[in-house]
Amino acid sequence: MTDHIIHNGHMNNGRPYEVIDGKRVNVRKRVYCEYHNITLKPDERIILTCKVPRCINPLHMEIIKVNDLLNKVRRVIPMLSEYQREIIFLSDKTDKELAEEFNVPKSTINRIRTRRTRACSSN
Repeated sequence: MTDHIIHNGHMNNGRPYEVIDGKRVNVRKRVYCEYHNITLKPDERIILTCKVPRCINPLHMEIIKVNDLLNKVRRVIPMLSEYQREIIFLSDKTDKELAEEFNVPKSTINRIRTRRTRACSSN
């Protein structure tokens, strides 16, 4: 892999940007499109393939479709019945153990135990 090109300017939510004509411009998108001489379609996004948030090397980026991106980050949480939620509420197991057993995030277990949720309800 080639060397990183580090952006030392503004960052917003982990994304480098610059201000051009009073508007914020995504630096990665601009650099990638200029380097490859392309225009992104509305359903395309640029993602960074290296682990350096300030890197703007176009060789460290790739195009991904929005739907593919959503599928990549979306975690499907199974529905829990009222009976399963009651088991979780009364259990002596740790949140981590229950999360693994029911295949849900620990935060879901915590919300059920503190009765702060009606989510994941299916009878």
